[in-house]
Amino acid sequence: MKTIRMFHIDECKYCDFARQAIAELREENPEYQNIEIEMINEEKHPEIAENYDYWSVPSLFIDHDKIFEAALFMPYETVKEGVKLAFEKALETETEMPDDELFMKKAIELSVKAVEHGNEPFGAVLVKDGEIVFTNENQIYTMHDPTFHGEAGLIHRFCAEKGITDLRDYTLYSSCEPCFMCSGAMVWVKLGRLVYGASNIELENIIGNEGCNCSRIVFENSFWKPKVTAGVLREQAIEVLRDYFGNHEKG
Repeated sequence: MKTIRMFHIDECKYCDFARQAIAELREENPEYQNIEIEMINEEKHPEIAENYDYWSVPSLFIDHDKIFEAALFMPYETVKEGVKLAFEKALETETEMPDDELFMKKAIELSVKAVEHGNEPFGAVLVKDGEIVFTNENQIYTMHDPTFHGEAGLIHRFCAEKGITDLRDYTLYSSCEPCFMCSGAMVWVKLGRLVYGASNIELENIIGNEGCNCSRIVFENSFWKPKVTAGVLREQAIEVLRDYFGNHEKG
């Protein structure tokens, strides 16, 4: 089922307008009933609100600034048109990029296997033209290398095996937002797109720290900026992190 994520700061007229529009549009078009709506407070999840592609898939994002302004200064019908546009885009893109959740599921499976193999719960999958070309899991303990993270390890091995240094045609799926080091590696190989599940803020909150949106900080201050889609299978990714770091310290 496709999900539309609608951002809001606090409960306001925008939220009332959006909910009313959702209900009316579902009555008008039964196809919309198969699209899930998730209202997200962007103050609680800034890493998602700040890191998204417009019409991101598998989750679809409304341009929250425009819709928010519409709710404050324009009539209800204007907001309804914006919500309808989001519904239509969700239907149009249903088959364009259907595999984000599939590839993220694989990355999360690798994060579970990493723990089984004695390492920390992080997995990464590299995809080109809709096909998995390489996978890796965190191996910091078994390799006795604190830098052998899921993403950095994948980049090192894949580039070495293929003899390439440019990944602009590839998408990397990571079960958790890459750290500063791994984000930097993505800049140097000119990664085309990054998709991650749990955010670094969510990871650090589990551990007891504040955290930050580290991939955004790196990309915004670098010569190369991969496209980013955040929050894919987020809850499943967080569950794996919570299960592990509830009993282990971060290495």
